[in-house]
Amino acid sequence: MKNVLKSPEPEELKNYKLQYSSQFKRWKDLKSNRMTFNAVLQTLVADQKGLCAYCEMSIHENNRSVDHFIPRKQSINKRK
Repeated sequence: MKNVLKSPEPEELKNYKLQYSSQFKRWKDLKSNRMTFNAVLQTLVADQKGLCAYCEMSIHENNRSVDHFIPRKQSINKRK
């Protein structure tokens, strides 16, 4: 797993959490708030330098997701 130095929490996410502090927060609710979601996404991409934190593959718009990873050992074994 790649060591990722985290940036401060985006202001949009702080505001979102304050606004909905009394409600149960779900991923799909955050994702439906485009401005906040995009701020979080941009921060993650910048922090991880465009790489998956698990497999270190380059992440592009068409292959990024929460559960994007293939264990390095597994991917190496498949190439042999």
